[in-house]
Amino acid sequence: MDHTRFNLSQYFDMNLSVALCGILLVVLTISACSGDTSNSYSITIEHLLPEQTEPDSEGSIDYSSAIVSIKRIDIGETDEEVLSELMSSPFRNGKVKLRGHIEQPTWVEVVVDSDNSEDTLSTRTLVEPGENVSLAVVEDKDLFSEDTIAHIGSLSNVQDPSKKISLVGDFNSSSVDFLNAIAYLQTTFWNEKGQDDWELHSFIVLQEGKFIIEMELDAPMFLSLYVSGTPSYSSYATFIADPGTTILFQPSKHSVHSPANLSTGWFQGRQDASQNPQNQLSVHITGSERHARFFDSWQKSFTYRLKEKQFLDADEEFNILSAEQAELRPIVENSDEIQHEDSESSRTKASWVKTALAEGCEHVSLSQVRPERRDFPTDPLLSRMFELSNEMSSIRIAAKNDIARRAKDPFDALLALEFGALRSPQQLPEAIKIFDYLSQLFSEDIVDRRITPARNYLSSVLESQKQDHRTVPGQKVPDFELPDVHGNLQRFSNILEENALVFMSFNKWGEHYSITNLVTSLHDTYGEAGLQIVEVLFDVNSDLQQELALNQDIAWIQLLDPNIYSESEIATSYAIVHKYVDFLVDTHGCIVQRNIPLEDLRNYLDSYFDIPASTE
Repeated sequence: MDHTRFNLSQYFDMNLSVALCGILLVVLTISACSGDTSNSYSITIEHLLPEQTEPDSEGSIDYSSAIVSIKRIDIGETDEEVLSELMSSPFRNGKVKLRGHIEQPTWVEVVVDSDNSEDTLSTRTLVEPGENVSLAVVEDKDLFSEDTIAHIGSLSNVQDPSKKISLVGDFNSSSVDFLNAIAYLQTTFWNEKGQDDWELHSFIVLQEGKFIIEMELDAPMFLSLYVSGTPSYSSYATFIADPGTTILFQPSKHSVHSPANLSTGWFQGRQDASQNPQNQLSVHITGSERHARFFDSWQKSFTYRLKEKQFLDADEEFNILSAEQAELRPIVENSDEIQHEDSESSRTKASWVKTALAEGCEHVSLSQVRPERRDFPTDPLLSRMFELSNEMSSIRIAAKNDIARRAKDPFDALLALEFGALRSPQQLPEAIKIFDYLSQLFSEDIVDRRITPARNYLSSVLESQKQDHRTVPGQKVPDFELPDVHGNLQRFSNILEENALVFMSFNKWGEHYSITNLVTSLHDTYGEAGLQIVEVLFDVNSDLQQELALNQDIAWIQLLDPNIYSESEIATSYAIVHKYVDFLVDTHGCIVQRNIPLEDLRNYLDSYFDIPASTE
């Protein structure tokens, strides 16, 4: 046997250093006595309902009579997977246990098929002779809103010990009830389309507040761990894992700015309003200094710790004031209207657009151009928090930029780039140059999976940014031709000529398209006055096109681009690869407004079409 599973209760009774010594002793003992290992194995699957959910509640799938099957996974002569069913059985009282015999470690697929669900649940795991695997069907966990199959307590899918990492979690120091809580291990990756996506490595149900995950890594990479307890509790951490490392997760006992916390390499993946210490994870890593090298690069900065403390203090103050103001809010009635009138008059005095009007767009009045949607608040305290968050982000970015430029280890440079180094418009050419250099140092597999897709995406972002000044109000929009949902080619300039004004929006992920209230409301309110709506959807295949064509609720124009947005000439020419933008374009093909707040959009349309102000 190449590795061993650890007893979950015994493991956490020892501190980390003693545990590692004990692990080595157990491995040696098993290796010496492995000549008489049984070749039988068992897989137990039970059904776990989420809290406060009855088996027959609305939306719940009945797994009481579901069929559980175990399929062996083999690689055929053509390197294709061949699945052969080993055994199957229905659930009995929410549980089933299947037994079999194998001569060597074997990959299997566990499938749960219910009559009242179109989708089957499945997971894959490595089974060894003599092993007992415990799995659970977990319903509708809050992170992914879908049922799944998870391991219970421990998971070990290791065939090559040199690639092994161990993730160990102990949440018993928290006051939260972790009964049936689930841990998600995930990372980003580049899919076959060249898109940045999420990959879920494993799901595991905590057992007595603990878990152990053993898995293989080919190379250092960023991983994220998300642990959900009660509906109001979650913990999240991002960390660097190296082959050969052991990583211990615990709820943090220190505040975010405590110096004692910095030596552990702690990192909170999100800088938002949920800064409760209970939501923080303390990350201890043995076997690698890479994680500390990254995160200590900014967390040991006195300035960074100071900004964090100020941010948390401001956050606490804001929460207190919010609670107080909630009681006084009904008294304040007319202040918003007065503020709106003042801001409206000041907005039209000067335009944020500094580019000269394009030929044929001399009629566009830049003084009427509204400011674009803003992502920062106007409240003084929130503005201070926003400012502190930006200052902390700048420190982190500067540290990552320095690693990308000066790293002696090529993997450090790659990880820094993957973690957002050198992403400003001025720095992108430098990032692309480093990617090109790294492509000469790494294996073909790493180049294909991690370097080439990232390099190509940044190159597309750079080209999109170069077009940004061509897509502001007062400029002519690029013309293009795409099929609509019925397969008819539509030229955008023809659509403009036939309508007084066009609201144009883009959906980067066509497969996730849904009709928005904004588009529906704009069509219903201004459609008869002369506003046409054009939606451009990217990455649309023939199946999605047929589905859209059958949707009779769509009364506006949808144009379908089969390319993913990062490889689309249209997305690049409209400068939307690196951001979300919508446009108002007049019949002459001139942009009159871009990405303005909804209130400003309605006011402008009311004025443009000379209709009474909208009441919505």
